[in-house]
Amino acid sequence: MNLRNINPPPSKKSLIIRLVMVVLAAFAVAELAEHVAGKYNLSHSKGFGILEDVLKVVLLFTSIYYVLTKPMFKEISRRILVEEQLRKSEANNLAILDALPDTILRISHGGVLIDFRLESEGVMNVDYGKHISEMFPEAVVPDIMNCLENTLDSGELQKLDIVLSEWPEEYHQELRFVESGDDEVLIIISNITDRKMYEEKLKYVSTHDVLTGLYNRAFYEAQLERLGKGRQYPIGIIVIDVDGLKETNDTYGHAAGDKVICKAADVLKRVFRADDYVFRTGGDEFTMLLTETNHNALQFVVNRINASLDEVNTADNKFELRLSMGIAIAEARENFYDALRMADLRMYEDKAFRKAAKG
Repeated sequence: MNLRNINPPPSKKSLIIRLVMVVLAAFAVAELAEHVAGKYNLSHSKGFGILEDVLKVVLLFTSIYYVLTKPMFKEISRRILVEEQLRKSEANNLAILDALPDTILRISHGGVLIDFRLESEGVMNVDYGKHISEMFPEAVVPDIMNCLENTLDSGELQKLDIVLSEWPEEYHQELRFVESGDDEVLIIISNITDRKMYEEKLKYVSTHDVLTGLYNRAFYEAQLERLGKGRQYPIGIIVIDVDGLKETNDTYGHAAGDKVICKAADVLKRVFRADDYVFRTGGDEFTMLLTETNHNALQFVVNRINASLDEVNTADNKFELRLSMGIAIAEARENFYDALRMADLRMYEDKAFRKAAKG
C-alpha cells in the first residue's frame, strides 16, 4: 500500500463548510416547522411540541456526527493505516539493510558515531561516541566530513572511495552517504577490493603484452599520440628486431620462438625500469621511447642493451639471441614521426648488414 493513496484528513475549511451546512439546515428545518405550525395552528399542540423537540435532538446529533464524530473516526482510521504502512516500510528497510554485506555507520551532523553494524572486523577503529577522525585515516577525514555536510545540506546521495590498511593488506572501500533524519547520516561502507583488483587486472591486460609483460602495441599507439603532442623533447627512439625468429619457429617450433622472444624481453628488462616506455610492437619487434634524452644518453642506453645481450647469451647459449637495432632522436614535435621512420629504417639497414656479413 502506498501512503499517497491514503485519504488525507479533512481540512479546516472543509469542517467549517460542513458546520455551516448543518446550521443552515437546522435553521431551515426550524423555520419550516414554525411555518407549518402557524399555517395549521399547531403551535399549541402537545404532539407537535414533542415532534419539534425530537427534531432538534436529531439535528443536534446529526451536527455532532458530521462535524465531530465522522471526521474523528476518519482521522483515527487514517492514522492507523499510516502507522501500519510505516511499520511495514521500516521492517522492509531493516530487512534490506540486514541483507547488505556492508558496514553501516549512523553518524551525527558533528561526525560522531551514534550506532553501527560492523562487517569488516579489525579494519576500522569503531566504537560508540567516537568521531570520524578517530575511525578513519587522517588523510581522508576532510573528504568524509565534506560528504557528510553535503548530504545534510542537499539531501542527495554522496559517494567516496577510500583505502583502509590492515597490514599486510589494503582494503578499497566505497562510502555512500544517505540522509537519515534532519541531523544524522548513514554511511554505508562496501568492500570493493575484489572489484578494484579486477579493474587493475583488466587495465594491465589492455596495456601489456601477455607473453613478455612489456607494454603492447595498443598502448604504444596511445603513447605515440600523447608524446607527439607533448613537450618532453628531445625524445630518443630505439627500434629492435629479433634476428632469425622465423628460422627458429620453422626448425624448433613456435614454443622455441616464444622463448627467444622472452629472452629478448629479458635483455630489455635488465636495462630499463618497469615504468619506462618499452613496447613489444610486433611479433619480433620492440620499440623504446625515451623522453628528454639527447644523443649521448641514447648511445649510453644502446651500449647497456648490448652488454645485457652478452650477459643473457652467456647465461643461456642454447639459442644465441641476435638483435638488429636502429636509433633516432626527435628534437621537436614537428619531426617526431620522421624520427620514428628513421629509427625503423636504420634497424632494417642494420639487419641487412648483419645478414650480408654472416653470408
